[in-house]
Amino acid sequence: MSDDATQLRERLQQLLELIGAEEVKTVAEVALEEIPKKLVSIEEGIARNELPPVSRLAHGLKGDTSTLGIDTMAAIAKTLEGIDKPEFTEDSNALVARLKVLYAEAEPILKEFSQA
Repeated sequence: MSDDATQLRERLQQLLELIGAEEVKTVAEVALEEIPKKLVSIEEGIARNELPPVSRLAHGLKGDTSTLGIDTMAAIAKTLEGIDKPEFTEDSNALVARLKVLYAEAEPILKEFSQA
């Protein structure tokens, strides 16, 4: 299990103890719905060269993943936030590909907690 997956599991377990099963179930369900949508929208926005919307979506993804303790995803999303700046030199498609891999690792954990 990756560090991010471990952190996600720990964060959701902490939330379970703090706010209860029903609320954690909702958090996990929302993440399962929203994160993939944001990833698709980011990828499509990059393909259409619509950089300001991609930056805003990346900002939202950063917040979502940071809250869940998926720190590597949050860091990549933070990098993508700068996509609309002239100094941005990263390979945006490679960043999105990495985000998808990381989400694939997180998804089973989110599903587990969404059924708790």
